[in-house]
Amino acid sequence: MNNTFAPISSTRMVSQARIPNAGHAILSRLSAYQPATDAMIDFRRVPPPTVSACADFETAQLRMIERGVQLLLVVDERNMVTGAVMADALSGRGHVKPVVRDAMIPFSGLEVMQMRNVLCSQVGNIVSALERSQWPCALVVEIADDGRGFAVRGMFCAEQIEAPLGVCVNSQ
Repeated sequence: MNNTFAPISSTRMVSQARIPNAGHAILSRLSAYQPATDAMIDFRRVPPPTVSACADFETAQLRMIERGVQLLLVVDERNMVTGAVMADALSGRGHVKPVVRDAMIPFSGLEVMQMRNVLCSQVGNIVSALERSQWPCALVVEIADDGRGFAVRGMFCAEQIEAPLGVCVNSQ
């Protein structure tokens, strides 16, 4: 992507976030000038891709294939996000029966975008942010409905933006 678009800012999470109740299809065509929300997987419309920290790698890999994603949110028994696991972290482990907890990134280590920033952004800004990031996906958070803490509102995935936009998104 050219340097026309500045990446939107992201921050590190410092607490947990809820998963809202959810049903969004990514557009077949995207323009860099469309609203960023057109490219966002909105968890108010589509159930988020989740997995338990106790799930084995095979279960997590199958869930990623079923959902067509490279990232799963790791949730606890209260449906609170405790971290995320990437597809590449699930391969090549020497454990006898590894579980997701062994490969997940704790939620406090994830970079997230604020929904209020996404609402003021275009698809090109998201692509620039993904190219600057070390992750092929970016989570979007907002203040929880009850005003206490955060809720994970959605996600941007480079591989789901590339084809409709007609560009290759190279995350670092």
